[in-house]
Amino acid sequence: MASLFSLEEATDELYLGASSAPVIQAAAIAAAYYYRMREERSRQRSGSAIDESSGYERKGGRDGGRYSLPPIPNGPITTSIHLRAVLHYFAGGSPYDIMCMFGIAYSEVLSSVWIVADVVNPETLKVQRKIAAGFEAASTPGIWNCAGAIDGFLIWILKPSLKEAKKAGIDHKKFLCGQKHKYGLNCQAVLDCRGHIIDISIKNCGASSDCMAFEASDLHKWLENGLMHQDANNKRFVLFGYLKSSYMETPFTNVGGDPNKAAGQL
Repeated sequence: MASLFSLEEATDELYLGASSAPVIQAAAIAAAYYYRMREERSRQRSGSAIDESSGYERKGGRDGGRYSLPPIPNGPITTSIHLRAVLHYFAGGSPYDIMCMFGIAYSEVLSSVWIVADVVNPETLKVQRKIAAGFEAASTPGIWNCAGAIDGFLIWILKPSLKEAKKAGIDHKKFLCGQKHKYGLNCQAVLDCRGHIIDISIKNCGASSDCMAFEASDLHKWLENGLMHQDANNKRFVLFGYLKSSYMETPFTNVGGDPNKAAGQL
């Protein structure tokens, strides 16, 4: 199958939603074949001369001496790199070894795991129905289309120094939450009716509002691209959160304890 299924084709199939065992198996075989050819090319290149126009200084001090190959330049991380990193990770590889092997950051190794996991296990209509059924059973007015509740909370941290804040590229006051008078990070989490975390994002500092932190998350991008499905009665599942939109509803409080009025506000 590997001869008929290249690594790029396998990753493309995964990103298009194919999650069957043969596709994943073919991707693994193609990845193994790629590594073998890559090592072979590396051995052949180790004895070749470096292009003098590259401006890279030869190590060793004499012709034919030992030298290191030029560093790999920064650039976009391809889907094949994501898949290779994940295959190593699930085989028990350390993220520190994987980052050195592929020349990517430690955080990108972990991001690759979630990228592939989201492709293999997509958010389906069946899953959203199950979450909504839990909310319907737990709510007094019987709200049936809630597929998750999102809220933000502050993760406390020690006050960052000016040097640490400068490293992050922002002023240290951006970490200060004016409401709680604490330094921290704004964490956005989506929960089901049992309090289990469905999605989590930490991308903004404590001074950021929940709406801004939500809009900076990957979840916002997915929702804008149609993550929430439409049920048979032409009503779409939504999150309970900050803004009223096609994928989010805002719960109302102070409705006098009238369940019918509460249900009518949504």
